[in-house]
Amino acid sequence: IENYAEEKSTGADFDSPEMEDHRTEFLLAQSDKTEKEAEASSGSSGGESNPGSAPRLSPEIREGIAQYREENYEEAVEILTEAKKLEPESSVASFFLGMAYKQIMDYPKAFENFKDASTNTPRIKEALIELLAMALQLQKFQEGKEWVAVAERENIFPGKTAFLKGQLLNREGLYMEAAEAFEQAKLIDPANSQAAELQIALCYMKEKKFEEAKKRMDATVLMDPQSDLAGYAR
Repeated sequence: IENYAEEKSTGADFDSPEMEDHRTEFLLAQSDKTEKEAEASSGSSGGESNPGSAPRLSPEIREGIAQYREENYEEAVEILTEAKKLEPESSVASFFLGMAYKQIMDYPKAFENFKDASTNTPRIKEALIELLAMALQLQKFQEGKEWVAVAERENIFPGKTAFLKGQLLNREGLYMEAAEAFEQAKLIDPANSQAAELQIALCYMKEKKFEEAKKRMDATVLMDPQSDLAGYAR
């Protein structure tokens, strides 16, 4: 039951196909912009590139991303692995390699690549959220909380970060601390409200505070009576 609730209440739209497409388009657009700026800079400065600009994407990385977008995840892994050998510091290659590994459910390798994408320059903010999700999946609770602290300090997707923090604390058995994190997720991003409310209810249930748990379940239903989450809460 708990696994079902967690699967149904992973929060906001960060993991939806639409948001994934948006992130991909954004990264590609940023790369295209960088290439145009680099060409203009090169023309006006005698061929010297701007050292502070973001790296351009190689043909290999672009092909790997294209295979990923076509849902050819095994091919994407092969291409992006080779691309990363050529450019080991590429945060974009690491990010999409992590996403491809995530799709084929090789979570340990996804975790390592998201970590690279979160530490290399330029840091990909989305990679840090994916890293937290993988830490949860792999039960790397302490490391996950260390990365939560990074995300909080740098204000990276604060609503989603708070929600994932709650999930990490919940898995550790720190139920009331988890409930506080879910409350914070509700305050930061109302899109998290119903999912967070259900998670808070489950935290109270685990603490055997059944009266408060029932109130939270009822509140979950009232927020959107037709949703799957409301059906579970009933």
